[in-house]
Amino acid sequence: MEDLVKDARPGDHLVFAFSGHGSQTENYDGTELDGKDELIWPCDVEYDGYEDENDQPVMSNYIKDDELKEILVDSLPQGVHFTAILDACHSGTGLDLPNEFSDESVSSILSPISPSQDPQSVFAAGIPSVKAKGLGPLNMNYAMHGTAEDDIPRFCNTPDSPAFDLPSTMAVLETRSVTSWSACSDRQIVLENGKGGILVQAFAKELPTFIEANGRHPTHRELLERLSQALLKSAREARRKLLESIECPKPQLGGLRKIEVILDEEFTF
Repeated sequence: MEDLVKDARPGDHLVFAFSGHGSQTENYDGTELDGKDELIWPCDVEYDGYEDENDQPVMSNYIKDDELKEILVDSLPQGVHFTAILDACHSGTGLDLPNEFSDESVSSILSPISPSQDPQSVFAAGIPSVKAKGLGPLNMNYAMHGTAEDDIPRFCNTPDSPAFDLPSTMAVLETRSVTSWSACSDRQIVLENGKGGILVQAFAKELPTFIEANGRHPTHRELLERLSQALLKSAREARRKLLESIECPKPQLGGLRKIEVILDEEFTF
């Protein structure tokens, strides 16, 4: 990850993609609204299947969302375009960006996992591969989430300026275009089939299909709609074959800039 961004210059386009296992752990510094940090598990993660006295999995070599943001985002110079794709369970705010956008209508279509049920236990016995089938278009009902800072233009420190709370003459406008595309919300789990994670598969299908049909790239809003529909198709098929308690994963768009600015911008890697 450090090698990806270490030589970044204004005008560069960078992509970070992860398809694999994701989980959560307790957050002890009060920086997470749900009290949990999001994790991704690289190939050398160590997990022994046991829990400690706080009912937390005993593991090491995982990568925390704080680390992802520190390495991949915080060091980027102004003018860099950065896209992250996190195709993993519990990946909603996996890059810890300050703004997020998701489709709130999808989860109501499928029976949700009950609050008392551990989502990980649903898949403990293993899941056979499933294939998605067609489904008509959805009426999208979105929810935006951000910070109080969204009431003012987003500013950032110059390399030589001290920290500040409000925009000042020592600040520059945020020109880094940083977005994250997550397969689900922080509390959700996602499915995969024999071809891999369903978010990456949806990207590989929906993006070129849209470009071919429309002669242009989709906006972030249009792409999120198509990804949400694709994941809904997969979840419907999985629910039919496996469990009534399957919840539809809700793809989530995160942004360093205000979401309402990003949504109608053209998507490009």
